[in-house]
Amino acid sequence: MTSSTAKPDVILYEHDFKGQTLPLSKATPNFVPLNFNDKASSVEVVSGVWTVYQHVNYEGRRLTLGVGKYDYEFISKRIGNDVISSARPAEIILYQHAQFQGKILNLYDDTQSLVPLGFNDIVSSIEVTFGEWSVYEHVNYQGVRLDLNVGKYDIDYITKNMGNDVISSVKLRVPDIILYEHAEYKGQTLPLTEATPNFVPLGFNDKASSIEVTSGKWTVYQDVDYKGNSLTLGEGKYDFSFISGKIGNDVISSARPAEITLFEHAKFDGKRMKLSKDTPSLVPLGFNDIVSSIEVTFGEWKVYEHVNYQGKSLLLKVGRYDIDYIKKNLGNDVISSVKLA
Repeated sequence: MTSSTAKPDVILYEHDFKGQTLPLSKATPNFVPLNFNDKASSVEVVSGVWTVYQHVNYEGRRLTLGVGKYDYEFISKRIGNDVISSARPAEIILYQHAQFQGKILNLYDDTQSLVPLGFNDIVSSIEVTFGEWSVYEHVNYQGVRLDLNVGKYDIDYITKNMGNDVISSVKLRVPDIILYEHAEYKGQTLPLTEATPNFVPLGFNDKASSIEVTSGKWTVYQDVDYKGNSLTLGEGKYDFSFISGKIGNDVISSARPAEITLFEHAKFDGKRMKLSKDTPSLVPLGFNDIVSSIEVTFGEWKVYEHVNYQGKSLLLKVGRYDIDYIKKNLGNDVISSVKLA
């Protein structure tokens, strides 16, 4: 038995919402057989979140679009006019049972509650076909969160990291940093939500002239694999003059966020919570006073005994910290807030 939300829909127009059209409701890797290759001048996203690509098979420059209408001026500035050759929607598939069996729910956009869809607290396996998603323990994107990229996740992975039959809401991850091809936040864009060691396959190597950090603290690098000159940026907008003066124009090849992962049990086991920005309270995330081990993958962090960064604190640099270290220096199951140092 299959359940699904409304199918995603996008309409590509030959001219500014005029002329020949190409309506789509599923991933389409090649517009050539549809006689619409390199023809689109405007786009209307009716539902879901879509990414359009410069080349067939989802390659080349790309542009991600939510529900709305995008005219010639917008499209031509960000990806180019008459250059789109493929398109696909963000999609996550929830399965009732392990091994991707049982009832199925296809989702294409944020879903704050699975209750009305008859899928609350019954998910045992998940497939992400495209996009970057977070699943949550409670409705309204509350409780323990698990971030998922493209791939298949069976019951063992979900149970270890979050628990079985506990998912109540699902959300597309918004970009935490956006790199722009030109000054003044114009031209092609590269939105990122996670560490990205190489911009070359994304068609964005040595192209960034301005940057917007929407969440957390990010470091951008001159070379791939996080090498060469670097620049660390907090939340804010950084135009051409700032970027070129600090690291250079059109030189950025990789980027990664500050990141810390909290684990429920010792030896980095049990439920986990990945954070990339200041968190004044772990209570809404369902992670208050249960942390027994910690891994810092990048950046320097402070963990605190109480909410709002109060009480005893412990400074942690890149590394892994098991229960013995945390218990000796702060105490076990006492962490209530986390902040970038």
